[in-house]
Amino acid sequence: MTGLAVSVIITVKAGDVSETIEKDISVMDMESELNEVFHRGQQQVTAIMFDLLEAQLHACVSTQTDWKNIGTEKRSVMLESGNITYRRHIYKDKQGKRHKPFDDLLHLRAYQRNSKRVEVMAAGLAAISSFRNAAEMFSYIIKEPVSASSIHRMTARVGEELQAI
Repeated sequence: MTGLAVSVIITVKAGDVSETIEKDISVMDMESELNEVFHRGQQQVTAIMFDLLEAQLHACVSTQTDWKNIGTEKRSVMLESGNITYRRHIYKDKQGKRHKPFDDLLHLRAYQRNSKRVEVMAAGLAAISSFRNAAEMFSYIIKEPVSASSIHRMTARVGEELQAI
């Protein structure tokens, strides 16, 4: 009875393209392995979804605009599901201005490392606790290490946006 295993299969489909993630988990360590599978699966699904959406956006931009494709760049951003790394296409228009449509689609500013939702969550925790305690709680929630100074910077950005409103 100790050799029982269960397969978890997750399929992501965008348009005509799909990718599948499959992982076998032991029934004896089911709780911890399920948590790990779902957390890593969520990160993988998000990365796959980003790749598929970026490919579709690239096809659309290539046919709909006169922008010149100048290559791809790697980008990492912290989401609720954890740190996601992806590649996105960079374009130049006739005036020489660079465009990153996938970043625009995700509403990411240049050099932004955290999604707006992550920053709001961190600022909410910091509002009821110290930056150090908020960093501990937030690291536990998103299962990625976050420093107290990062919580401070996120809180400052959210505060600036609220003040501007």
